[in-house]
Amino acid sequence: MRKRNIPCGYRMENGEILVHEQEAPAVQRIFSQYLQGVALSTVASKMALPYSSASPRWDKCKIKRILDDRRYTGDKGFPALVAASAFDATQ
Repeated sequence: MRKRNIPCGYRMENGEILVHEQEAPAVQRIFSQYLQGVALSTVASKMALPYSSASPRWDKCKIKRILDDRRYTGDKGFPALVAASAFDATQ
């Protein structure tokens, strides 16, 4: 099984990390729902798009991995998808 090379919500084009237009809103919803108190497993069950082609099903571990990834705040050269305050609130 092949793992994702780049985090959900991003894509690579010509060596540049860009926002993935279909996945980015899903990442933002993950943060929003979690901050509203929705359980990780419930967030995972509501995901409409596939996680990856090799592993399309979402689970609470994949949701947690996203919530723990500081790159979504714009860290390490990634475009920001969530505010640092929202990320900090999920920790």
